[in-house]
Amino acid sequence: MTENKHTPGPWRYYRASYPVGPAIVPTSGPSIITFFNECPDLRSQNEHDANGILAATAPELLAACEAMAEALDQADDVWWLQDEADQIDAAIAKARGEA
Repeated sequence: MTENKHTPGPWRYYRASYPVGPAIVPTSGPSIITFFNECPDLRSQNEHDANGILAATAPELLAACEAMAEALDQADDVWWLQDEADQIDAAIAKARGEA
């Protein structure tokens, strides 16, 4: 399994508590992504928050995909899940910057 190069999770989305604007912040260290309030944005606040929450779950989603890929690799006779296994492998590759 390839070692992940991203900032370790968990990450949290903070809507208004960050000085400049909403941000995604890891358990320790500075923010990873800051959404500047001053930037014009056509999205509603609800959509903006939903995007931040989804992005903040990236480390857990990647870990879940990696665990499922490993389980599928070790399972016998799961040919009927091949399309799903391919989707998981593609998502992992994309998250790692390999696709």
